[in-house]
Amino acid sequence: MTFFRDFFMLSLSAIVAQNIFFTRALGSSRMLLLMRNTRSAVKYGMVLTWVTTAGSALSFLVWRLLSEHLTGVYMRPILFLACIYALFGLTYLVVKKQMPGLFQALAELAPSAFFSCAALGTLLINSYQGHTLAKSLGFGLGSGIGFTLALLIVELGLRRIALSDVPKAFRGLPIALLYVGLISLAIYGLTGHQLPS
Repeated sequence: MTFFRDFFMLSLSAIVAQNIFFTRALGSSRMLLLMRNTRSAVKYGMVLTWVTTAGSALSFLVWRLLSEHLTGVYMRPILFLACIYALFGLTYLVVKKQMPGLFQALAELAPSAFFSCAALGTLLINSYQGHTLAKSLGFGLGSGIGFTLALLIVELGLRRIALSDVPKAFRGLPIALLYVGLISLAIYGLTGHQLPS
């Protein structure tokens, strides 16, 4: 019972309050380049959700097995990057062999989703916060879903901004960054954080 409670609570928290895009700015550079349409944003989010969820489980198990033997400060990110590479290779082989149609649809987006800072950041946050397996899976799933929702919110906002009369100095990336910054401040305020005085 506590497994499902921990899983649900942390995934809900990762979707809303600890959104990896809005509160930690992970994956933001690649995300702004993907804003071609809603379909590509959803595809990218689905691949990233797979990476964060399966990668969280794999990195949790690998870290449990090898944490006693690895004493270097830099070993954890290298180990988690190796987990992402292994997951990428396994996913690539299985999807290419079993689902060639899906492979063609996702071939362009998969490498950037697997090797984004959002994927590695999720695994590192799980590890440094000492999450259990249930919490790791919940945070991984919630991070992927939260990132997908952030993609859709930003894509919708940029479409509406494109219809507005934006001053010439703010067109393009500056207005997108202002829009994302305002949403990030709103989420930061809703979660109960106080700005330093």
